[in-house]
Amino acid sequence: MAAPKDEVVYLNAEAMEQVIHQLTAQYFAQFDEPIPDFATHNHHLLESALALPQATFGGKDLYPSVAAKGAVMFYSLIKNHPFSNGNKRLATTALLVFFYLNDFWLDSEQKGVYTWAVRIAESKRSEQTAVVRQMTKWLQKKLVDRHVATARTGLFGRVWRALNLLVPGRHWFRRRQK
Repeated sequence: MAAPKDEVVYLNAEAMEQVIHQLTAQYFAQFDEPIPDFATHNHHLLESALALPQATFGGKDLYPSVAAKGAVMFYSLIKNHPFSNGNKRLATTALLVFFYLNDFWLDSEQKGVYTWAVRIAESKRSEQTAVVRQMTKWLQKKLVDRHVATARTGLFGRVWRALNLLVPGRHWFRRRQK
């Protein structure tokens, strides 16, 4: 995994609408169940899921690494269920975008992330800490510097190439917070 950055780029509802929702609808369209219109989401549940990676206690990050922040965001997008359908697919795309914006890429096949999505969806809320901790460890092994990532094939590769076209010049990804 690459060295941590001083600043982390967090996702917001605008990024979810303008990029993540559209990428999910485009690249995960082969599934039988459609991605619902963005306007139908539960605003509070989405904002809650996107805010959790930024949580602090006593002035310290509760999720100190990019891997931990990604894991808890992924978990929250699935468990909060802000959309009527497609939450695991939207969470997967959000995870990829989050890592991309923070100069990482996930060196994993789609099946690895899907396995985590199903595990989270089937888990009990009381298992959140353990599941997020386990996923963080898995992500730490799978994260690579996005500028040197070589595994750009399949669905994740198509998303990576789309992000290379979308990110330059866009204002939604510039919101950085410590």
